[in-house]
Amino acid sequence: MWNDCFTACNGLVNRKKLASNRIYVHTIGLLNHAGDVMYVLPKHRKVSVEAQKCAGEVFHSAYAAEIEALVDVESNWHFSALRAIPKDVKDFKLGELAVDIDSKAPMLSGLLDVLLSAQNR
Repeated sequence: MWNDCFTACNGLVNRKKLASNRIYVHTIGLLNHAGDVMYVLPKHRKVSVEAQKCAGEVFHSAYAAEIEALVDVESNWHFSALRAIPKDVKDFKLGELAVDIDSKAPMLSGLLDVLLSAQNR
C-alpha cells in the first residue's frame, strides 16, 4: 500500500510525466498546501476508501517515527517497573513528560488529546 502511495505521489511531481508547465505549477501549489488538503480531504464525502487507507498509512508512519523517538534511550524517559524503588516513582515528573511528548511527538500528542477527550465531544 505504501509503495502505491509513493508511486502515485512520485508520478505527480515527476516533471517528465507532466504535460505542461501549467500543470506543474498547479501541482507545486497543491504540494505547498498539502497540510490544508490533508485536513479537508477526509471530510469530503466522495473520498474513496483507498485514498483514506493511503492517508492512514502516511499517518501510521509518522506516529511510528515519533514513538521511536520517544522510547529512544537518549530521550531519558526509560522507566523499569521491575527495578523501580518508591523514590523513582515519587521523582517521576508526569508534567515534564507531557511537555516532552508535545515537543518531540506533536502528532502523537494531538492524537492522544483527541482520544482522551472523545467522550466529551
